[in-house]
Amino acid sequence: MSSTVVVYSRDEHLLEAIQGDYQWDCRFLRRDALDEPADVRGIDQFILDITNMDADKALAFLDAVNFQRGVVMVAEDFPDELMDAAMTRGVRHFITKPALSGQMICTIRAALRENAGRAAGRRRDEAENAPSLVVGVSSAMRELRDQAATLANSDISVFITGESGVGKEAAAREFFRQSTRHKARFVPVNCATLGSLAESELFGHTRGAFTHAVRSTQGFVGAADGGTLLLDEVGELDVRVQSKLLRFLDSGEYNKVGESDLRKADARIISSTNQDLWAMSREGTFRKDLLFRLAAAVITIPPLRERPEDIPVLAEHFLSELRPSKDRPRRISSQALSCLRQYHWPGNARQLRQLLYLTSEKCGKRPIEAADVARELRVWEAADNNAPPATYQETKQQVLRKFDMQYFSSILSLSKGSLNQSLSLTGMHKKNFYTKLQELGMDRKSVAA
Repeated sequence: MSSTVVVYSRDEHLLEAIQGDYQWDCRFLRRDALDEPADVRGIDQFILDITNMDADKALAFLDAVNFQRGVVMVAEDFPDELMDAAMTRGVRHFITKPALSGQMICTIRAALRENAGRAAGRRRDEAENAPSLVVGVSSAMRELRDQAATLANSDISVFITGESGVGKEAAAREFFRQSTRHKARFVPVNCATLGSLAESELFGHTRGAFTHAVRSTQGFVGAADGGTLLLDEVGELDVRVQSKLLRFLDSGEYNKVGESDLRKADARIISSTNQDLWAMSREGTFRKDLLFRLAAAVITIPPLRERPEDIPVLAEHFLSELRPSKDRPRRISSQALSCLRQYHWPGNARQLRQLLYLTSEKCGKRPIEAADVARELRVWEAADNNAPPATYQETKQQVLRKFDMQYFSSILSLSKGSLNQSLSLTGMHKKNFYTKLQELGMDRKSVAA
Protein backbone atom coordinates (compact mmCIF):
# COMPACT_ATOMS: atom_id res chain seq x y z
CA MET A 1 0.00 0.00 0.00
CA SER A 2 1.40 3.41 -1.02
CA SER A 3 2.24 5.97 1.67
CA THR A 4 1.87 9.72 1.30
CA VAL A 5 4.92 11.85 2.09
CA VAL A 6 4.64 15.65 2.20
CA VAL A 7 7.83 17.70 1.84
CA TYR A 8 7.95 21.26 3.24
CA SER A 9 10.99 22.96 1.72
CA ARG A 10 12.30 25.78 -0.47
CA ASP A 11 14.71 23.32 -2.06
CA GLU A 12 12.99 21.60 -4.98
CA HIS A 13 16.04 19.36 -5.41
CA LEU A 14 15.09 17.73 -2.10
CA LEU A 15 11.94 16.32 -3.65
CA GLU A 16 13.88 15.03 -6.66
CA ALA A 17 16.28 13.25 -4.30
CA ILE A 18 13.61 11.16 -2.64
CA GLN A 19 11.24 10.50 -5.53
CA GLY A 20 11.52 7.31 -7.52
CA ASP A 21 10.12 3.81 -7.73
CA TYR A 22 9.30 3.62 -4.03
CA GLN A 23 6.10 2.82 -2.15
CA TRP A 24 5.23 6.40 -1.41
CA ASP A 25 3.61 9.36 -3.10
CA CYS A 26 5.62 12.58 -2.59
CA ARG A 27 4.09 16.03 -2.54
CA PHE A 28 6.13 19.22 -2.43
CA LEU A 29 4.82 22.25 -0.52
CA ARG A 30 6.57 25.59 -0.15
CA ARG A 31 7.45 26.44 3.43
CA ASP A 32 4.99 29.33 3.22
CA ALA A 33 2.26 26.68 3.57
CA LEU A 34 3.34 26.22 7.21
CA ASP A 35 1.43 29.41 7.99
CA GLU A 36 -1.77 27.46 7.38
CA PRO A 37 -3.22 25.03 9.96
CA ALA A 38 -1.63 21.57 9.77
CA ASP A 39 -3.95 19.02 8.13
CA VAL A 40 -2.73 15.47 8.75
CA ARG A 41 -5.58 13.64 7.02
CA GLY A 42 -4.31 11.14 4.46
CA ILE A 43 -0.65 11.94 5.23
CA ASP A 44 1.76 9.33 6.60
CA GLN A 45 5.01 11.28 6.87
CA PHE A 46 6.21 14.90 6.86
CA ILE A 47 9.66 15.95 5.67
CA LEU A 48 10.39 19.36 7.20
CA ASP A 49 13.36 21.30 5.82
CA ILE A 50 14.17 23.94 8.43
CA THR A 51 17.21 25.38 6.68
CA ASN A 52 17.24 29.13 7.45
CA MET A 53 13.87 28.75 9.22
CA ASP A 54 12.98 30.33 12.53
CA ALA A 55 13.18 27.61 15.19
CA ASP A 56 9.96 28.75 16.89
CA LYS A 57 8.06 28.34 13.63
CA ALA A 58 9.38 24.79 13.20
CA LEU A 59 8.42 23.86 16.76
CA ALA A 60 4.97 25.41 16.30
CA PHE A 61 4.45 23.07 13.33
CA LEU A 62 5.46 20.07 15.44
CA ASP A 63 3.01 21.16 18.14
CA ALA A 64 0.26 21.35 15.52
CA VAL A 65 1.04 17.84 14.25
CA ASN A 66 0.90 16.73 17.91
CA PHE A 67 2.40 13.24 17.49
CA GLN A 68 -0.35 12.28 15.02
CA ARG A 69 2.13 11.70 12.18
CA GLY A 70 5.85 11.14 11.85
CA VAL A 71 8.20 14.02 11.01
CA VAL A 72 11.70 13.81 9.53
CA MET A 73 13.64 17.07 9.97
CA VAL A 74 16.23 18.27 7.45
CA ALA A 75 18.77 21.06 8.05
CA GLU A 76 22.39 22.05 7.48
CA ASP A 77 22.89 21.98 11.24
CA PHE A 78 20.88 21.04 14.36
CA PRO A 79 21.72 22.95 17.55
CA ASP A 80 21.38 20.78 20.67
CA GLU A 81 18.59 22.95 22.05
CA LEU A 82 16.53 22.64 18.87
CA MET A 83 17.13 18.90 18.60
CA ASP A 84 16.08 18.34 22.21
CA ALA A 85 12.92 20.39 21.71
CA ALA A 86 12.07 18.47 18.51
CA MET A 87 12.64 15.08 20.17
CA THR A 88 10.28 15.97 23.02
CA ARG A 89 7.68 16.58 20.28
CA GLY A 90 8.13 13.11 18.77
CA VAL A 91 10.81 13.64 16.11
CA ARG A 92 13.19 10.67 15.90
CA HIS A 93 14.86 11.15 12.50
CA PHE A 94 17.19 14.01 11.48
CA ILE A 95 19.00 14.45 8.14
CA THR A 96 21.95 16.85 7.76
CA LYS A 97 22.35 18.53 4.36
CA PRO A 98 23.91 17.86 2.00
CA ALA A 99 22.81 14.21 2.17
CA LEU A 100 23.01 11.39 -0.32
CA SER A 101 19.73 10.37 -1.96
CA GLY A 102 20.12 6.80 -0.70
CA GLN A 103 20.60 7.98 2.85
CA MET A 104 17.46 10.10 2.71
CA ILE A 105 15.39 7.28 1.23
CA CYS A 106 16.62 4.82 3.87
CA THR A 107 15.74 7.28 6.64
CA ILE A 108 12.25 7.87 5.26
CA ARG A 109 11.63 4.13 4.93
CA ALA A 110 12.72 3.61 8.53
CA ALA A 111 10.46 6.44 9.71
CA LEU A 112 7.46 5.04 7.82
CA ARG A 113 8.00 1.57 9.31
CA GLU A 114 8.31 3.08 12.77
CA ASN A 115 5.08 5.04 12.25
CA ALA A 116 3.27 1.90 11.12
CA GLY A 117 4.45 0.08 14.24
CA ARG A 118 3.27 2.90 16.52
CA ALA A 119 -0.10 3.01 14.74
CA ALA A 120 -0.55 -0.74 15.16
CA GLY A 121 0.31 -0.38 18.85
CA ARG A 122 -2.25 2.40 19.27
CA ARG A 123 -4.90 0.25 17.61
CA ARG A 124 -4.08 -2.66 19.93
CA ASP A 125 -4.25 -0.39 22.97
CA GLU A 126 -7.57 1.05 21.81
CA ALA A 127 -8.99 -2.43 21.30
CA GLU A 128 -7.72 -3.61 24.70
CA ASN A 129 -8.96 -0.53 26.54
CA ALA A 130 -12.33 -0.30 24.78
CA PRO A 131 -15.24 -1.37 26.97
CA SER A 132 -16.48 -4.89 26.43
CA LEU A 133 -19.70 -5.33 24.45
CA VAL A 134 -20.64 -8.19 26.79
CA VAL A 135 -22.13 -6.45 29.83
CA GLY A 136 -22.55 -8.26 33.13
CA VAL A 137 -20.84 -9.41 36.32
CA SER A 138 -22.19 -12.97 36.43
CA SER A 139 -19.84 -15.90 36.04
CA ALA A 140 -21.45 -16.66 32.67
CA MET A 141 -20.65 -13.20 31.30
CA ARG A 142 -17.12 -13.25 32.72
CA GLU A 143 -16.52 -16.61 31.09
CA LEU A 144 -17.90 -15.30 27.79
CA ARG A 145 -15.44 -12.37 27.83
CA ASP A 146 -12.61 -14.76 28.67
CA GLN A 147 -13.55 -17.04 25.77
CA ALA A 148 -13.56 -14.09 23.37
CA ALA A 149 -10.06 -13.16 24.54
CA THR A 150 -8.83 -16.78 24.33
CA LEU A 151 -10.03 -17.14 20.73
CA ALA A 152 -8.88 -13.65 19.69
CA ASN A 153 -6.08 -14.92 17.47
CA SER A 154 -8.07 -17.82 16.03
CA ASP A 155 -10.37 -18.01 13.02
CA ILE A 156 -12.26 -20.92 14.52
CA SER A 157 -16.03 -20.89 13.88
CA VAL A 158 -18.11 -19.80 16.87
CA PHE A 159 -21.66 -21.05 17.50
CA ILE A 160 -23.74 -18.98 19.97
CA THR A 161 -26.98 -20.30 21.43
CA GLY A 162 -29.52 -18.76 23.77
CA GLU A 163 -33.05 -17.50 24.03
CA SER A 164 -34.22 -14.56 21.98
CA GLY A 165 -32.98 -11.28 23.40
CA VAL A 166 -30.12 -12.60 25.57
CA GLY A 167 -27.50 -10.70 23.56
CA LYS A 168 -26.20 -13.15 20.99
CA GLU A 169 -25.28 -10.42 18.49
CA ALA A 170 -23.50 -8.42 21.22
CA ALA A 171 -21.49 -11.56 22.02
CA ALA A 172 -20.65 -12.02 18.33
CA ARG A 173 -19.49 -8.41 18.11
CA GLU A 174 -17.29 -8.96 21.17
CA PHE A 175 -15.60 -11.91 19.46
CA PHE A 176 -15.09 -9.68 16.41
CA ARG A 177 -13.81 -6.74 18.51
CA GLN A 178 -11.14 -8.83 20.16
CA SER A 179 -10.11 -10.68 16.99
CA THR A 180 -7.25 -9.89 14.64
CA ARG A 181 -9.93 -9.02 12.05
CA HIS A 182 -11.33 -6.12 14.04
CA LYS A 183 -10.23 -3.54 11.45
CA ALA A 184 -12.18 -5.31 8.67
CA ARG A 185 -15.95 -5.52 8.24
CA PHE A 186 -18.44 -7.15 10.58
CA VAL A 187 -21.41 -8.29 8.46
CA PRO A 188 -24.50 -9.37 10.45
CA VAL A 189 -27.16 -11.33 8.54
CA ASN A 190 -30.56 -12.39 9.88
CA CYS A 191 -31.12 -15.64 8.00
CA ALA A 192 -34.79 -15.70 9.03
CA THR A 193 -35.48 -12.70 6.76
CA LEU A 194 -33.79 -14.10 3.63
CA GLY A 195 -36.50 -16.56 2.63
CA SER A 196 -36.28 -17.97 -0.92
CA LEU A 197 -33.53 -15.48 -1.81
CA ALA A 198 -31.13 -16.83 0.82
CA GLU A 199 -28.63 -18.26 -1.69
CA SER A 200 -28.56 -15.07 -3.73
CA GLU A 201 -28.31 -12.82 -0.67
CA LEU A 202 -25.51 -14.83 0.90
CA PHE A 203 -23.39 -15.63 -2.15
CA GLY A 204 -24.47 -12.92 -4.61
CA HIS A 205 -25.82 -13.28 -8.15
CA THR A 206 -24.98 -12.20 -11.66
CA ARG A 207 -27.08 -9.92 -13.81
CA GLY A 208 -29.90 -11.87 -15.43
CA ALA A 209 -29.47 -14.89 -13.13
CA PHE A 210 -33.20 -14.78 -12.42
CA THR A 211 -36.19 -12.52 -12.96
CA HIS A 212 -35.59 -8.98 -11.64
CA ALA A 213 -31.82 -9.61 -11.31
CA VAL A 214 -31.03 -6.35 -13.10
CA ARG A 215 -27.48 -6.07 -11.76
CA SER A 216 -24.80 -8.26 -10.23
CA THR A 217 -24.48 -8.32 -6.45
CA GLN A 218 -21.55 -9.14 -4.20
CA GLY A 219 -23.46 -11.09 -1.56
CA PHE A 220 -22.86 -11.08 2.19
CA VAL A 221 -20.02 -13.62 1.93
CA GLY A 222 -18.12 -11.44 -0.52
CA ALA A 223 -18.80 -8.35 1.58
CA ALA A 224 -17.30 -10.08 4.62
CA ASP A 225 -14.05 -11.03 2.85
CA GLY A 226 -11.22 -10.38 5.31
CA GLY A 227 -13.68 -9.78 8.14
CA THR A 228 -16.39 -11.62 10.06
CA LEU A 229 -19.80 -12.87 8.93
CA LEU A 230 -22.54 -13.37 11.55
CA LEU A 231 -25.27 -15.79 10.50
CA ASP A 232 -28.05 -15.07 12.98
CA GLU A 233 -30.88 -17.61 13.14
CA VAL A 234 -28.81 -19.93 10.96
CA GLY A 235 -31.35 -22.71 11.50
CA GLU A 236 -33.73 -20.94 9.11
CA LEU A 237 -31.57 -21.71 6.06
CA ASP A 238 -32.99 -24.42 3.78
CA VAL A 239 -31.03 -27.60 3.14
CA ARG A 240 -29.81 -26.53 -0.33
CA VAL A 241 -28.24 -23.35 1.02
CA GLN A 242 -26.83 -25.34 3.94
CA SER A 243 -24.93 -27.52 1.44
CA LYS A 244 -23.43 -24.49 -0.29
CA LEU A 245 -22.50 -22.94 3.06
CA LEU A 246 -20.77 -26.19 4.09
CA ARG A 247 -18.67 -26.12 0.91
CA PHE A 248 -17.62 -22.54 1.64
CA LEU A 249 -16.67 -23.39 5.22
CA ASP A 250 -14.58 -26.34 4.04
CA SER A 251 -12.75 -24.68 1.16
CA GLY A 252 -13.39 -20.92 1.26
CA GLU A 253 -14.81 -21.28 -2.26
CA TYR A 254 -18.25 -20.40 -3.59
CA ASN A 255 -19.95 -19.28 -6.75
CA LYS A 256 -22.56 -16.64 -7.33
CA VAL A 257 -26.03 -17.62 -8.47
CA GLY A 258 -25.93 -17.64 -12.28
CA GLU A 259 -22.19 -18.27 -12.73
CA SER A 260 -19.99 -21.33 -12.75
CA ASP A 261 -16.66 -19.70 -11.90
CA LEU A 262 -15.46 -20.32 -8.38
CA ARG A 263 -14.67 -17.39 -6.14
CA LYS A 264 -12.76 -17.31 -2.86
CA ALA A 265 -13.41 -15.35 0.30
CA ASP A 266 -11.66 -15.32 3.65
CA ALA A 267 -14.28 -14.70 6.32
CA ARG A 268 -14.61 -15.89 9.88
CA ILE A 269 -18.06 -17.38 10.49
CA ILE A 270 -20.01 -16.79 13.69
CA SER A 271 -23.49 -18.29 13.81
CA SER A 272 -26.27 -17.96 16.37
CA THR A 273 -29.70 -19.40 17.02
CA ASN A 274 -32.40 -19.84 19.64
CA GLN A 275 -33.39 -23.20 18.12
CA ASP A 276 -32.18 -26.69 19.07
CA LEU A 277 -30.11 -27.46 15.97
CA TRP A 278 -29.00 -30.78 17.44
CA ALA A 279 -32.62 -31.94 17.50
CA MET A 280 -33.12 -30.51 14.00
CA SER A 281 -30.10 -32.48 12.77
CA ARG A 282 -31.61 -35.67 14.15
CA GLU A 283 -34.87 -34.84 12.37
CA GLY A 284 -33.02 -34.20 9.11
CA THR A 285 -33.95 -30.51 8.80
CA PHE A 286 -30.42 -29.30 9.50
CA ARG A 287 -27.27 -30.92 8.17
CA LYS A 288 -25.28 -32.60 10.92
CA ASP A 289 -21.96 -32.13 9.10
CA LEU A 290 -22.67 -28.39 8.78
CA LEU A 291 -23.56 -28.19 12.47
CA PHE A 292 -20.26 -29.81 13.43
CA ARG A 293 -18.45 -27.32 11.19
CA LEU A 294 -20.27 -24.31 12.65
CA ALA A 295 -20.01 -25.47 16.26
CA ALA A 296 -16.24 -25.63 16.58
CA ALA A 297 -16.58 -23.43 19.67
CA VAL A 298 -20.00 -23.46 21.34
CA ILE A 299 -21.10 -20.51 23.48
CA THR A 300 -24.33 -20.73 25.48
CA ILE A 301 -25.74 -17.52 26.95
CA PRO A 302 -28.08 -18.16 29.90
CA PRO A 303 -31.41 -16.30 30.05
CA LEU A 304 -31.49 -13.14 32.14
CA ARG A 305 -33.70 -14.75 34.82
CA GLU A 306 -30.81 -17.12 35.63
CA ARG A 307 -28.30 -14.27 36.14
CA PRO A 308 -30.17 -11.55 38.04
CA GLU A 309 -26.89 -10.08 39.30
CA ASP A 310 -26.42 -8.73 35.76
CA ILE A 311 -29.66 -6.71 35.85
CA PRO A 312 -28.33 -3.64 37.73
CA VAL A 313 -25.25 -3.50 35.49
CA LEU A 314 -27.34 -3.87 32.35
CA ALA A 315 -29.77 -1.22 33.58
CA GLU A 316 -26.95 1.28 34.08
CA HIS A 317 -25.50 0.37 30.69
CA PHE A 318 -28.81 0.83 28.87
CA LEU A 319 -29.53 4.10 30.65
CA SER A 320 -26.08 5.40 29.69
CA GLU A 321 -26.97 4.69 26.06
CA LEU A 322 -30.10 6.82 26.43
CA ARG A 323 -28.33 9.77 28.09
CA PRO A 324 -27.61 11.89 25.01
CA SER A 325 -31.05 13.36 25.63
CA LYS A 326 -30.78 15.76 28.59
CA ASP A 327 -34.41 15.18 29.54
CA ARG A 328 -33.84 11.53 30.42
CA PRO A 329 -32.91 10.45 33.96
CA ARG A 330 -29.37 9.65 34.98
CA ARG A 331 -30.30 7.47 37.94
CA ILE A 332 -32.50 4.56 38.89
CA SER A 333 -33.42 3.96 42.52
CA SER A 334 -32.37 0.83 44.43
CA GLN A 335 -36.07 0.02 44.95
CA ALA A 336 -36.60 0.12 41.19
CA LEU A 337 -33.62 -2.19 40.67
CA SER A 338 -35.06 -4.58 43.24
CA CYS A 339 -38.32 -4.55 41.31
CA LEU A 340 -36.44 -5.32 38.09
CA ARG A 341 -34.70 -8.25 39.76
CA GLN A 342 -38.01 -9.83 40.75
CA TYR A 343 -39.31 -9.99 37.18
CA HIS A 344 -38.71 -13.15 35.11
CA TRP A 345 -37.84 -11.34 31.81
CA PRO A 346 -39.18 -13.65 29.10
CA GLY A 347 -37.72 -11.22 26.53
CA ASN A 348 -34.36 -11.11 28.36
CA ALA A 349 -31.99 -8.14 27.97
CA ARG A 350 -33.86 -6.80 24.93
CA GLN A 351 -37.03 -6.53 27.01
CA LEU A 352 -35.14 -4.87 29.87
CA ARG A 353 -33.76 -2.26 27.51
CA GLN A 354 -37.23 -1.56 26.11
CA LEU A 355 -38.68 -1.12 29.60
CA LEU A 356 -35.94 1.31 30.60
CA TYR A 357 -36.47 3.27 27.40
CA LEU A 358 -40.20 3.55 28.09
CA THR A 359 -39.79 4.54 31.73
CA SER A 360 -37.01 7.04 30.99
CA GLU A 361 -39.18 8.71 28.38
CA LYS A 362 -42.04 9.05 30.87
CA CYS A 363 -39.97 10.07 33.90
CA GLY A 364 -38.29 13.04 32.27
CA LYS A 365 -35.47 14.35 34.46
CA ARG A 366 -36.37 12.59 37.71
CA PRO A 367 -34.90 9.18 38.66
CA ILE A 368 -36.76 6.00 37.77
CA GLU A 369 -38.62 4.69 40.82
CA ALA A 370 -40.08 1.30 41.66
CA ALA A 371 -43.61 2.53 40.88
CA ASP A 372 -42.52 3.47 37.34
CA VAL A 373 -41.11 0.01 36.74
CA ALA A 374 -44.10 -1.76 38.30
CA ARG A 375 -46.51 0.24 36.11
CA GLU A 376 -44.87 -0.91 32.89
CA LEU A 377 -44.53 -4.50 34.12
CA ARG A 378 -48.27 -4.62 34.90
CA VAL A 379 -49.01 -3.65 31.32
CA TRP A 380 -46.83 -6.48 30.05
CA GLU A 381 -48.28 -8.97 32.54
CA ALA A 382 -51.79 -8.08 31.38
CA ALA A 383 -50.75 -8.71 27.79
CA ASP A 384 -49.16 -12.02 28.83
CA ASN A 385 -52.47 -13.22 30.28
CA ASN A 386 -53.70 -13.66 26.73
CA ALA A 387 -50.62 -15.67 25.78
CA PRO A 388 -50.35 -19.49 26.03
CA PRO A 389 -49.49 -20.62 29.59
CA ALA A 390 -45.90 -21.45 30.49
CA THR A 391 -44.89 -25.01 31.30
CA TYR A 392 -45.34 -26.38 34.83
CA GLN A 393 -41.61 -26.14 35.60
CA GLU A 394 -41.34 -22.58 34.23
CA THR A 395 -44.38 -21.44 36.21
CA LYS A 396 -43.11 -23.14 39.37
CA GLN A 397 -39.70 -21.51 38.97
CA GLN A 398 -41.25 -18.06 38.52
CA VAL A 399 -43.49 -18.46 41.61
CA LEU A 400 -40.63 -19.73 43.77
CA ARG A 401 -38.34 -16.96 42.64
CA LYS A 402 -40.96 -14.33 43.39
CA PHE A 403 -41.45 -15.85 46.85
CA ASP A 404 -37.67 -15.89 47.48
CA MET A 405 -37.32 -12.25 46.44
CA GLN A 406 -40.16 -11.11 48.72
CA TYR A 407 -39.04 -13.29 51.64
CA PHE A 408 -35.38 -12.28 51.64
CA SER A 409 -36.22 -8.62 51.00
CA SER A 410 -38.37 -8.62 54.13
CA ILE A 411 -35.67 -10.48 56.12
CA LEU A 412 -33.01 -7.96 55.18
CA SER A 413 -35.37 -5.10 55.92
CA LEU A 414 -36.25 -6.48 59.39
CA SER A 415 -32.62 -7.21 60.26
CA LYS A 416 -31.43 -3.87 58.83
CA GLY A 417 -28.71 -5.80 57.01
CA SER A 418 -27.35 -7.52 60.12
CA LEU A 419 -25.87 -10.87 59.16
CA ASN A 420 -26.33 -12.50 62.57
CA GLN A 421 -29.95 -11.41 62.84
CA SER A 422 -30.68 -12.54 59.27
CA LEU A 423 -29.22 -15.98 59.99
CA SER A 424 -31.25 -16.19 63.20
CA LEU A 425 -34.51 -15.28 61.41
CA THR A 426 -33.97 -17.66 58.49
CA GLY A 427 -32.32 -20.51 60.37
CA MET A 428 -29.85 -20.82 57.50
CA HIS A 429 -26.13 -21.49 57.48
CA LYS A 430 -24.05 -18.44 56.49
CA LYS A 431 -22.74 -20.08 53.29
CA ASN A 432 -26.26 -21.10 52.15
CA PHE A 433 -27.57 -17.64 53.00
CA TYR A 434 -24.94 -15.89 50.89
CA THR A 435 -25.44 -18.39 48.05
CA LYS A 436 -29.17 -17.62 47.97
CA LEU A 437 -28.56 -13.87 47.96
CA GLN A 438 -26.13 -14.29 45.08
CA GLU A 439 -28.68 -16.36 43.12
CA LEU A 440 -31.24 -13.59 43.61
CA GLY A 441 -28.78 -10.82 42.76
CA MET A 442 -29.32 -9.21 46.16
CA ASP A 443 -26.92 -7.42 48.48
CA ARG A 444 -27.86 -7.40 52.16
CA LYS A 445 -26.61 -3.86 52.81
CA SER A 446 -28.11 -2.16 49.76
CA VAL A 447 -31.48 -3.89 50.14
CA ALA A 448 -31.61 -3.05 53.84
CA ALA A 449 -30.90 0.60 53.05
